Amino acid sequence: HSVASSFAGAIAAALFARERSGRGQLVSTSLLRQGVYTVGFDLNMKLGWGLHPQIGMRETMGNPAINNYMAADGRRFWIVGLEGERHWPPLVRAVGHPEWLDDPRFATPLARAQNAGELIALLDAVFATRTLDEWAVIFDADSDFFWAPIHSADDVLADPQLRASGALVDVPDAYGTTTMIASPTDFHGTPWSPRWIAPQLGEHTDEVLGERRSRNG
Repeated sequence: HSVASSFAGAIAAALFARERSGRGQLVSTSLLRQGVYTVGFDLNMKLGWGLHPQIGMRETMGNPAINNYMAADGRRFWIVGLEGERHWPPLVRAVGHPEWLDDPRFATPLARAQNAGELIALLDAVFATRTLDEWAVIFDADSDFFWAPIHSADDVLADPQLRASGALVDVPDAYGTTTMIASPTDFHGTPWSPRWIAPQLGEHTDEVLGERRSRNG
């Protein structure tokens, strides 16, 4: 799917270039090219700095302010506190522990990394005292506190914006239609919704071969 989407964009770009320059060009891609592009961040770390990305464990994340946590209702969320000095105070305010600012275990980014396991356990206990809706009110009250809920597949599919965005398409089948995920690219002015049921394997083989024989005499 991702290869097809990339290829559609590449073809469109080539057609635009042809319109401007009058020269056509070959466009190609491959599963390998798309695969390495998809994990390009990891591979560029190796190319640029010789580093292998490490898989972090949430219980020992070096920066506890970039981690996922669970609220009392079982719903999870991410805190995105990339800048240690800037984002640590908002987190401290949100969880109601201002004394942590002066606690030598947590007062600096290095200290928090060294004591990450202990700090994450403390944060887990605090976050388990409220539902995510309750935490959302607290989090949103501070413009320097960056966070996002972790949505389940059910959450995403129930979001009315999903349908409004064109991300769902009704595909004809033997039973009427089935709702499925649409391709990510819209070509405005070109009908993109399926207009009939997809053919069965080999359904039109004789017809296609007959047309070919007719053309070849």
